[in-house]
Amino acid sequence: MQFSRLLLSRLSRVELTRLNRILIIGIPIIGSMLSQSITNLIDAAMVGQLNDIALAGVGIGSYANFLCVSVMMGLSAAVQAIVSRHYGAQRHHRTTEPLFAGLFLTLLIGIPSTILFVAFAEQYIGLYTDDAAVIAVASEYFSWRTAALTFVGMTFVFRGFWSGIGESGVYLRIALIMHLSNIVFSYFLIFGLTAFCTTYWNGFGAVGSGMGSAASLVLAAGLFYWRTFALDTRFRQLYHLSRKTIRQLVRLAIPNSVSQTLFALGLSVLFWIIGLIGTQEQAIGHILTQLSL
Repeated sequence: MQFSRLLLSRLSRVELTRLNRILIIGIPIIGSMLSQSITNLIDAAMVGQLNDIALAGVGIGSYANFLCVSVMMGLSAAVQAIVSRHYGAQRHHRTTEPLFAGLFLTLLIGIPSTILFVAFAEQYIGLYTDDAAVIAVASEYFSWRTAALTFVGMTFVFRGFWSGIGESGVYLRIALIMHLSNIVFSYFLIFGLTAFCTTYWNGFGAVGSGMGSAASLVLAAGLFYWRTFALDTRFRQLYHLSRKTIRQLVRLAIPNSVSQTLFALGLSVLFWIIGLIGTQEQAIGHILTQLSL
């Protein structure tokens, strides 16, 4: 391992200590992103056991939700940038300023966005397909996923904070718990279970996948709060919300959020085009897109 790092250091012309620091911060983030992709594939595999309509509905709901979530994705990079500046300058007492600013913006954006998108879920989903059966599945799945929109934003903010202070391993551990719980929750909510060996519950079908994802995101946000403010004594007394930091955070977050939104919009348009061909093609497209991601 040491030899491979030395070789990589020489090839990249990056000094070993700096390379080690990059790997310590970067590898957990890469691992969490990979685990997210694997979880999405497992979700698709579970829903795929139902039928094409279910798989197409979950696919549409996922990309429709991704477009909503992308608006807040820039918060992670913005929080990380400001936190790392304070941390690198030994201003440790100010590292929580962008954290609280990010959480505040998450509530400010997430709550009204959730209400708006859930209220018009069927009309929004109807832009992707005209198949009534698919719309019924996708809109309900989308509503459950979107109900956790604020919690998604919180996980982005906490990821930026912990990465900014160079402890991205905290994010990786909680992300793994989130993804594993998502698989477990989704499995039982999709397929149901046998209770007391007498009563059989069929589960909620494809919609159960959205319920499981929402539940796992709520769990992750709760774990982040517990890990940051209850378990870690460093941040218990550092509650401060600065208007200057909020403005700085918005300025840094907008470019990244716009780029993520355009990427999500591109996927959504692609999925809409596939839907013009047929429902089965949308189901296949969902699987192929998850593989490529």
